[in-house]
Amino acid sequence: MSELIISEDEFDQKMNSFGFFETRPHLALSLSGGSDSMALFFLLKKWSVRNSATFECFIVDHGLRKESQSESIEVKNLINKNQIKCNILKWEGPKPKTNLMELARIKRYELIINACVSQSILHLLTAHHKDDQIETYMMRSQRSGNTTGLSCIPSVRETRNIRIIRPLIHFNKNRLIETCKHFNYNWVSDSSNFNSKYERVRVRNSLEKIGELKKMKILKDIDYSKANKQSLKKELANFYLKNLDFLSYGVFILDKEKFIGTNKRLKVEVIKKILTVNSGLFYPPRLKSINLLISKIQKKKPKTLTLHSSIIKFKKKKIFFYREKLKFGMNLNVKKGENIRWDNRFELYSRSLNIKLEIINEKNWPFIIRYFFCKKKRCLPNYIIKTLPLIKIKKEFYIPFVSSMSLLKEKGVNFYFSPKVSLT
Repeated sequence: MSELIISEDEFDQKMNSFGFFETRPHLALSLSGGSDSMALFFLLKKWSVRNSATFECFIVDHGLRKESQSESIEVKNLINKNQIKCNILKWEGPKPKTNLMELARIKRYELIINACVSQSILHLLTAHHKDDQIETYMMRSQRSGNTTGLSCIPSVRETRNIRIIRPLIHFNKNRLIETCKHFNYNWVSDSSNFNSKYERVRVRNSLEKIGELKKMKILKDIDYSKANKQSLKKELANFYLKNLDFLSYGVFILDKEKFIGTNKRLKVEVIKKILTVNSGLFYPPRLKSINLLISKIQKKKPKTLTLHSSIIKFKKKKIFFYREKLKFGMNLNVKKGENIRWDNRFELYSRSLNIKLEIINEKNWPFIIRYFFCKKKRCLPNYIIKTLPLIKIKKEFYIPFVSSMSLLKEKGVNFYFSPKVSLT
């Protein structure tokens, strides 16, 4: 056997490094059909037999290429021949014209994680490898301008009670290809992986021209960034615990004096993380904008400011961060048993009823005044209410945190702050 082949012992060691799995674990594999995920499929299939585990595969058809549907079916048939369950999930609806690859990645995780949650699957495996790590580092280093963005792809992270595990993150891509070849596993090639209009493809092409010594230096930089990030994360978490308050309807309150008294590096990260979480956006604001905001905060009497879909207000010795009112989109029909995110900040689950969600805007505001506030005072300011959904359950209407939350729970509806990007 070639030394390039990933052995079962090597794979066992990587899986063991993630800690204990439950007895007879049920796992999920994110499968594209490429050499990376097919190598992981083979290794996981062997591992599952040795560890009395079961797993199933999830393919996401993004619908971005004409051949994507036929390729998804081809891969599913191959997996089914191996006596493994395989599911095809589709990205429905219109596709954006900008930032397509990143949004497709976000949608892929959203679809697969929702499927895992619905089946109580606790572990999701992806086939990211060392070359992906280097590419991601290069992409982030070109645009980051801050410390925490450079540590790249973690080998394991948790979201919504699911562990996302990347057991191949320390293996080179050529070893994955050789593993597929050795065990005679075919794979499909996505034509978008060769389209230079995408940033990752351009970075990948540039990396092919550098030597192994340069790649080794990049990997050392990644290790340094990871250690630096861990240190900063602890510092950031401690600062938040002591100096940040949060209101459950989505408001952050920062101690202004303690913020001004901290170091420049921490100031940048504090603002960056609060604004990213508060806005519901995946990307943080630009470093230049953050520095300008910090400069204004340090003045004696700053006015109300806006940045990154957020409103920043100053009251006495506190800084308040609110979401800007929602202007469009997010009118949703939620089926019973379905889990959805509202504005990438709140999670909603309807246990037993189909419900409708509407954005609150100037059009339905007169109705809301009559329905909710005809006989009682508003418990929240208008600018907070307009960041929340209007929920219709049969012929009744509710607004979370305006209506009784216990009453919503009696209707089988849970609504709580659960942002896509976590604060720490």
